[in-house]
Amino acid sequence: QQQQQQQGTTTHGGGGGSGDLTQPDYDDADEEAQQPLLSLDDEAELAAHVMELERDAQLQLAARRKQAEAEVHKASLEMLGAQSLASAKSLDVALMRRQDRKKRQDMERELDKRRKNKGAALNERLAARKKKKAERLNLAAAAAEEAEEGEEGESLEGESLEKFEQELLE
Repeated sequence: QQQQQQQGTTTHGGGGGSGDLTQPDYDDADEEAQQPLLSLDDEAELAAHVMELERDAQLQLAARRKQAEAEVHKASLEMLGAQSLASAKSLDVALMRRQDRKKRQDMERELDKRRKNKGAALNERLAARKKKKAERLNLAAAAAEEAEEGEEGESLEGESLEKFEQELLE
């Protein structure tokens, strides 16, 4: 900028120089291009600021990534929790069914045992009744037999007495 002011200004904005108004002053443009737009301090400050922005962006990205991973992990844990809760419930139901089945089988065995015991007791009573009836029949048969023998004996005695009397009479 200082050089332009020293050389003078032209209407074309070439910055002066050779004094030819139709030709742009390329020498001045080259010098301007070679001059840095920022000072070294400004450039270092800008680079530090850019690096800070990049680092902040990377930290935000990492934080978002971690948050997304945490949400995915949380969702998977919730899903696993729901699955394990469902599994636990189904296991509880299966266990309760197994216990109910075992109780039912135990009750059926107990009823069968009672029926068998009841049947055995009934069979014992029937056998005792049959035995008593058989004993009564045997006693009655023995009594009848004795009575027949007694009648036969009396009839034999009576016959023998009659024979004896007839013999005596004869």
